[in-house]
Amino acid sequence: MKTQTENRGDTIIDAMIAGYGPKFKHKDLDGLFAAAVATPEDTERLTAAFPAQGRYHRNTKFLKHVTSSYALGRIRYRLFAEKLIWLAKIMKRYNGVHKNRKIIRGLTRIEERELLLLGDHIDFDVLAEMLEDVTEHDTAAYADAFKFLIYRNLPQLRDYIEAVHFMDTSEDNWGNTVGLMLSELVFGHSVSAYLRLCESLLNHASEHEHVGIWQTPPAQQNEQGMLILPAFTHWQTATPTTYIKKVTQTVSEIVKHLYRLTDGERFLPFSGKFGGITGNYDAHFAAYRDIDWFREGRRFIEGLGLEYDPLQNQCASFATEAMHFRTLQTVNSQIIKFAKDFRFYVSCPGQLFIKPLKAGQKGSSSSPAKTNLWQIEGRFLRKHSCLLGFLADELTDYAGEGDMGRSGLMRDVGNDFSNLFIAVSRISRELSACVPNAANIRVVFEKYPGMCMSAMQYVLKREGYLGDAYRAIQGMVINPDGSYATRNEFMPRFQQFINKAGFSPRVRRELMSHMDPIKLVQPIHRQAKREMARLRSGINALKQIQLGTQSLRAYFEKMANSPK
Repeated sequence: MKTQTENRGDTIIDAMIAGYGPKFKHKDLDGLFAAAVATPEDTERLTAAFPAQGRYHRNTKFLKHVTSSYALGRIRYRLFAEKLIWLAKIMKRYNGVHKNRKIIRGLTRIEERELLLLGDHIDFDVLAEMLEDVTEHDTAAYADAFKFLIYRNLPQLRDYIEAVHFMDTSEDNWGNTVGLMLSELVFGHSVSAYLRLCESLLNHASEHEHVGIWQTPPAQQNEQGMLILPAFTHWQTATPTTYIKKVTQTVSEIVKHLYRLTDGERFLPFSGKFGGITGNYDAHFAAYRDIDWFREGRRFIEGLGLEYDPLQNQCASFATEAMHFRTLQTVNSQIIKFAKDFRFYVSCPGQLFIKPLKAGQKGSSSSPAKTNLWQIEGRFLRKHSCLLGFLADELTDYAGEGDMGRSGLMRDVGNDFSNLFIAVSRISRELSACVPNAANIRVVFEKYPGMCMSAMQYVLKREGYLGDAYRAIQGMVINPDGSYATRNEFMPRFQQFINKAGFSPRVRRELMSHMDPIKLVQPIHRQAKREMARLRSGINALKQIQLGTQSLRAYFEKMANSPK
């Protein structure tokens, strides 16, 4: 028979497994170890070099279809095809001086489709990388690879392979690749992430709107469920407010700034690039001087859903990109502020909101007395904002006509934006796990009645109080030792004050009514409710703008739906 000491390990293990709660499906250690077998997806995730691709894979895995080398390779090849088809159409109708020296003939619909599908496989990214090992220039390698693909797969077009990348510099392909990628990344996924968070915030406020803080309902029965909170300035209680007002103010700023990415009907497009080595169109007009390349360039770039500028350097100026990135920084700042404030509401000892403990959950690795709110700390979002600021500064800071350093920054933009998607998901999950703590909120209002008295001084002034209303209130709400008066300390002073002041019964009743925080916050709460309804409409309108912005989205859908 085992002694008590010998049974101790078994007992502790059994208690640990039981502590994971009834939903934990592994009831013993043997079953737990039997289930702990890494799948190929687990292995890929856990061996990823960066947390965004590993630990936080569920939040960022979609980026492989947007910002990966594979995704960018699909766009690059497709743009070579699009440019070739565009050029063939120009040559087909061209009847100018060099009509007998057309760089490419007109194409059939079948040939156009075959060109668009050409290069649509990861093997051809490997092909381009093999060439890049020698060329040491990725766009040149992709251009050569596309020529090889035409020669091998479309023999009837072999004589026209020099039309590939004709008159262009690398940015005329790569810059447009980046523009399309950013359009999908920002206007598609980033805006969607922000809007989901806005909806989570509004839903959380609505869900807890009717949490009353008084055990005895106030006189305004129709408002008794209003979730009232203390508003803080300088980390001190200042006035009453409501949770709905707090949330709608944040969401209003987010939505307002997301609209600044639009003209009201579509998102303002990222930059396209057209014009050759330094944007002077010299190669274009040298080849075919009697073609209006400015008009044709506009048609091509705007046809991609990008912004056309007839005056560019080696790259676009990236001023539009910087503007958009700085707008997103401002959006992030509003979310970060709300997250910081909400953490303060949850913090101990105040705990105006609480995070109920779920079965099996550990709030700390060593302190059983804590439930940490780490997912709402905001550092991922601050990192994203720092990177956005860095990109905005660096992309617009260049000497002469430009260099390739700026285009290099765009190769890692998926990692830069991954912090946004991680942060927004974490904040939404953490917020949804928290509920108001009505008892503690009530204690705050009982402990600091001065929050209501700040407004009352103006009733005194209106009624012609013969004295310094500010000093009179101050003497009632702050004790001689500097501590704030509780309701029990304050009320006798207040009763003595209004009796001595000689106010009419009507004014006395009005002054007493202002001790009820509900009366003070009713107007702003109702306004916030109206604003909440407007914001939900604004969010839906932004979703419609997302759907209607394009060319661009249709371009990506065409790429996604084409046969592999």
